[in-house]
Amino acid sequence: MADKWDGINRRVTSKKHDFFFRLSRVGSIVSWILFVSGLVVFHYARPERVSGVQRYWGVSGREEWNDALLPWLYALFALCILFGLGMLLLHRYRSRRQNENWASGLIFLVVIATAFVIGVYQAVS
Repeated sequence: MADKWDGINRRVTSKKHDFFFRLSRVGSIVSWILFVSGLVVFHYARPERVSGVQRYWGVSGREEWNDALLPWLYALFALCILFGLGMLLLHRYRSRRQNENWASGLIFLVVIATAFVIGVYQAVS
């Protein structure tokens, strides 16, 4: 007496119709967009580099961090890390096969974003 299973077989469901697969892809893209946005804010928040020629001609530059942009910088990188970790957890529990390795980019993203947060925190304090 075999019971018939009436759920959805994930092995035959196309990727286009799997909600969690689409969620993981969108979450990964959002993570990378947050990371790139954090890099843009980092560019404007960091101290300006004053070269020897600028020093010679008397051109001044900002030598301290922009305090108005630092909260945005931390927030963008923190959201990037949270989204990345969330997508890694989703991948861990909902991957279709054990040998799917698309998460290596997310691991790289989380490590680099964490390094940026630690580096900026050390440079500011």
